[in-house]
Amino acid sequence: MRIIPILFLAIIVSEIYLFVEIGGILGITVTIFLILSTAIAAVILFRLQGFRVLTETQLALSTGTFPVTPIVHGFGILIAGALLIIPGFFTDFIGIIFFVPSLRAVLTRVILRKVMRIGAFNVTATANSPSEAGPIIDGEYSVKTSCEHSEAATSLAKDSDPDTSENR
Repeated sequence: MRIIPILFLAIIVSEIYLFVEIGGILGITVTIFLILSTAIAAVILFRLQGFRVLTETQLALSTGTFPVTPIVHGFGILIAGALLIIPGFFTDFIGIIFFVPSLRAVLTRVILRKVMRIGAFNVTATANSPSEAGPIIDGEYSVKTSCEHSEAATSLAKDSDPDTSENR
């Protein structure tokens, strides 16, 4: 998992570098216009392709099949939209790649394969789990006041005293 912070830092550095280089070549006004236009295009493409994926999902569900392909495409569209909304030329380039359906299918399969391999986990029981804690004994209790306790003790003492027993 050390790769994620390094990757995040590399993306930030590359975005700053591309801003400076493209801003130096095209000018600040054109650079800002390009950034804003990619964000607007992302919203439009996200809506259009999102509705298409929603329709494919409903069609698959109506035929009684699990919509694996539409879910994978929806995941790719979600990544593409997020990357295009983030300001920057590198993330915009990757986002546009995710909006191309054939490339999106390949990339999402690769990403999902990596996530499934990394995300695997095992569940084991420990000695402190409730199933191994031993038998459970259910019981009832009541709280006796000191007066009731002394009366019960006196009654018990009379029952066990041989002088007061019925054997006389």
